[in-house]
Amino acid sequence: MTDNNKPTRRPVAGSRNPATAPRRIAGRSTRPEPSQVESAQVESKQAESNRAESNRAESNRAESNRAESNRAESNRAESAQSEEKQSGAKRTFAKRNAQKQSAQKQSDSSTTEAEPSPAASRQGGALSSAGTTKVLVGLLAALLVVAVVEVGAWTFARFTGSDEPQHVLSFTDDYVVHDDPVTVPMADWRDANDTAMKSVTEILNVSWKDYDQNLHDARKLITDRFEKEYASTTEDSRELFLKNKAEYDFAVVGTSVVEATPDEVATLLFLNQHVYKGEGKQRTGPDVYPVRVMVRMVRTDTGWLIDELRAL
Repeated sequence: MTDNNKPTRRPVAGSRNPATAPRRIAGRSTRPEPSQVESAQVESKQAESNRAESNRAESNRAESNRAESNRAESNRAESAQSEEKQSGAKRTFAKRNAQKQSAQKQSDSSTTEAEPSPAASRQGGALSSAGTTKVLVGLLAALLVVAVVEVGAWTFARFTGSDEPQHVLSFTDDYVVHDDPVTVPMADWRDANDTAMKSVTEILNVSWKDYDQNLHDARKLITDRFEKEYASTTEDSRELFLKNKAEYDFAVVGTSVVEATPDEVATLLFLNQHVYKGEGKQRTGPDVYPVRVMVRMVRTDTGWLIDELRAL
């Protein structure tokens, strides 16, 4: 008899291998209730949110730790640089101080070597010798003799034994330069020459606007003898000068003393004459002309005055 003919065995209640599906128990359901599902979902979302918050907090702590670490590293680097600078400044100061001390020692050594000995100081300098003293005395004596001779020559030239003053040649005569035309010191003829340049330009600088006033002001710069000649000349040219509305502007460009005595000096002046005519838009000029004039200066109680003026 084979095994296929054996009757099927029914499982015993409580067996681990039930032959059929479990039976439903009255009043119970095998599916979860909706409230339980929603509660599980809420708990799952809450757990997810907690995990996300925990991750964010962990990330923030890590970031904060890194920033703090970077700040600490930066502070340490700055502190190290500051200490390095202070150390370098101290080394530089110490080096300079050592150089100053070395230079001071060398200076003291040089000063000590340069100090003369008492015996050398008692010997005196080069000017303390008797020979040098004699040379200096001789030079002073020679200078004194030259000064006396100069004063004597000036006095002789000023007072030639005649009470009549010396005169330079008149410009109206044939002018002949003497072998010794200047017989006075430079201080005398220089004052006359400077006055001549100033006075001549003040007289010759004339404008049609104040022509008559210029003639009046010129009187204090010329002698009484020359005033008559000057007034006659300016009166003859007055009408044409005012008609042309002319202006004359003279500038001295050179001088040369031709002859000089104690009381009279003849000077040659080189001037540039700038001529303007008209007024407003019709004004013309300047037309520039080179001019040479001879002027005789005479010494008076009020100073050097113009006694003669001639254009060459």
